[in-house]
Amino acid sequence: MQIMNFDKQVKSLVSFLGASDVIKDFPDSVFITDLEGYIKEVNTKAKLVFGIGEDVPYVKIDHYIKDAMDLVASSIRKKKAVLGTGYLKEKEFYIELSASRTEKNYYISVRDVTHAISEIELKDKINRFNAEKNIMLSKLESELISPVDSILGFSKGMIDGLGGDLSEKQLKYIKIINTSAKDLHCFVEKFIEFSNAESSLYDPDYKQFDIVSEVKDVLKHFEQNKVEINFEYDSVEKRAIYTDLKIIKKALKNILEVSLSTVESGIVSLIISPPNEEMSLTYGLNEEKKYISIIVKDSGKGFDAKTIKAICDPYLQLDKGRRDLLQAFKLGAASIMIKRASGYFDISSEVMAGTVYTIILPVEKEKNE
Repeated sequence: MQIMNFDKQVKSLVSFLGASDVIKDFPDSVFITDLEGYIKEVNTKAKLVFGIGEDVPYVKIDHYIKDAMDLVASSIRKKKAVLGTGYLKEKEFYIELSASRTEKNYYISVRDVTHAISEIELKDKINRFNAEKNIMLSKLESELISPVDSILGFSKGMIDGLGGDLSEKQLKYIKIINTSAKDLHCFVEKFIEFSNAESSLYDPDYKQFDIVSEVKDVLKHFEQNKVEINFEYDSVEKRAIYTDLKIIKKALKNILEVSLSTVESGIVSLIISPPNEEMSLTYGLNEEKKYISIIVKDSGKGFDAKTIKAICDPYLQLDKGRRDLLQAFKLGAASIMIKRASGYFDISSEVMAGTVYTIILPVEKEKNE
């Protein structure tokens, strides 16, 4: 059986439309013009969208669509729709134009895409604003952190008696100030860290290092924690990897802070190993490259499916409590930083069944670096 080619299919379709009343009820605006672009017929939708009266004027389609014939030629050449601008009472709006040609006519289908384009432009403006905002915040890091450090230092000194004896009530208030300053310091630090990760100011520092030794160094920050961290790495044969060390240590520290905050008792496991076959398939790992995985497992409270979707996005946590926002800053920054290190980051969880945080990193230096 012979299959009709694209051009024949188009000619067959437009021939059918031109010989029937189907074109009148098309959901898109349809213009039929001669080969010079003069309008011969339009459908009901075109009359509504472009304000054309019942008696269709014998004018060129350029009267309603900017550079219409150039768009028609482009659409026919590319065999797909092209973007352009329509007019209605001197007001411009975005259109998507598709065109076909027969021996004597052009059949032109036009769709109003103003709403979709406006949403794209708005999103682009928001992204540019966020990028500029994050650059500004990153530059203001010392100005935001220094006052909090001063409050911490002076209040700690007063608690230690450097400013003289305090009454029991005064000591109680100073301790509250010191605790609040610690919380504020952590919040501002993670807020700035996330802003810096999102901005274009971060300067990557790729180097080769022993992943096991560096993870042990991160674990020193949690030695006083009431929950034990069980570190396993026996299956790792090649411990030297090449990536951004600073990123990995910060990201892992953030992940452990969140994980430990959900666990009241028990053990948190941290396992370094080569990715298994299931991981390779899940993340589409390149078979010609070597990777290493860092898995953090806990038996904590876990998160529901709705929370997991937004857990790394502080912008979706603004209407929630400070704890959720701080958590989103930590995991959001971790996610961005791991991706910048050419790695993969994933979180899976069930309520009251714990959470698994997965990091997968390339082991070797990229050839183009």
